Amino acid sequence: MTAAIVGEKMTKRKGDIVKEKAKSISNHYDADVYLFFGAMFYPYDKAFIDTIRQCKRARNALLILDTPGGTAEAAYRMGRAVQRAYKTKRDGENEGQFLIYVDEMCKSAGTILSLAADKIIISRYGELGPIDVQLRKDDEIGERTSGLTPHQALETLQLESGQHFKRFFRQLRFDDELGFSTKLSADIAAKMVVGLMGSVYGQMDPSRLGEVERHVRVSSEYGRRLATKNVKQETIEKLVSGYPSHGFVIDRTEARDLFESVELPTDELESVAHDYGDYKSIMNRGTVVTCLSREEEENVEHSDRTE
Repeated sequence: MTAAIVGEKMTKRKGDIVKEKAKSISNHYDADVYLFFGAMFYPYDKAFIDTIRQCKRARNALLILDTPGGTAEAAYRMGRAVQRAYKTKRDGENEGQFLIYVDEMCKSAGTILSLAADKIIISRYGELGPIDVQLRKDDEIGERTSGLTPHQALETLQLESGQHFKRFFRQLRFDDELGFSTKLSADIAAKMVVGLMGSVYGQMDPSRLGEVERHVRVSSEYGRRLATKNVKQETIEKLVSGYPSHGFVIDRTEARDLFESVELPTDELESVAHDYGDYKSIMNRGTVVTCLSREEEENVEHSDRTE
């Protein structure tokens, strides 16, 4: 038997195991079980919306999500699609619920999408991340920088300027040999700070700061429009500006400070995510969007398989 045939049989067996477990999970949560593995960009957001349209059967939706992030627009479209299809986020009683399971990584745009959920399930390895805009570097091809960087730089300069002013002022006002008046000490200290820090401030690009602010506001507004009762007060503000880096780990314990309902996965749910991850690796697939809870002959899957 050739290695190719063995590999094909292994992947089919792994796929069958995943589907069998998905049926059990679907029954447990009374939910259609969707899976999104990969970056959240067009056309994968459209593929997800199309999959919902073709696969909706149950009262609730459960999304197994593993993503490094993407665009706020993609997250918003995906979240709205689920809320409309399953009639969640209503002023009165919701007809359905949207559950998100984070097995490993759910960053940036993935965190925006999590705001649309009525319940978040996180494994022992799972982590959310801040809502951090990633911007292209003007002088580097294919590289991005955190939207937090310009604001953090500005905050650092403001802090440093204040500390320098205080030190200069104290020295000028209270030094035994100098002993200037309060007004004169303040005026001289201010000029010294301007001379010291002015050239550094001059390197800040106002248009770049404005661009960052616009992107941050877009992400915040999408988050507010998606947010359910599961999102605690001040959560969006904290996700946007309360963490120091794009990769900051928001684990299950930290997530409970941000969301009302954060649960452990069942053993079967955790297992199916791991199994599909292995299956995806064997099949050499990139971004994958699929509904796991439908019969194999009806199942809809979109992927950007790499050859």
